[in-house]
Amino acid sequence: MSTQTITLSVELTHEQAQALALFCKRAGFMEFSHNASSEPEAYAMRDAQMAVGASLAKAGYNPR
Repeated sequence: MSTQTITLSVELTHEQAQALALFCKRAGFMEFSHNASSEPEAYAMRDAQMAVGASLAKAGYNPR
């Protein structure tokens, strides 16, 4: 797996950002493992989701 990183820029409405932050909070490993073709892919999906969730939290979207 590559260690190269990318930067994404996305425009979301307030409602979309809230909904995505909530999804990032609620989605667990089971959702990723059911949709991945392998365990390493499931972990990669989870890691990406955690990065998105952290970015949303930095932007003030951190549901409790």
